[in-house]
Amino acid sequence: MQTIDRWFDVLKKEHPEFKMYELGGLTEQYLDLFEVFLRDLLWVKLDRPVVNQMYKKDLENLADEFNADSLLNNLLAINEAKQKLRYNVSPQILWENLFLSLK
Repeated sequence: MQTIDRWFDVLKKEHPEFKMYELGGLTEQYLDLFEVFLRDLLWVKLDRPVVNQMYKKDLENLADEFNADSLLNNLLAINEAKQKLRYNVSPQILWENLFLSLK
């Protein structure tokens, strides 16, 4: 949680003109990147081609630490978080809840 707090402090300093809810657009971009990363880990587990070919070896090494069910559940949690952003949920609270729900 401290990391999330520091991250939002940095975002607020980089974008002082943004109100907290306007950081939702940035949050959605980061969620998209996180989603691609988790999807690639899942694809490695399922012997499917990954998007990030440049990091394929790293993804293969990291994928051993996860099972397919937990990756799928985490992808569903990200999708749910994206939907909440559309209802103007605080991006910081959204990240906190997302990380608490990840397995």
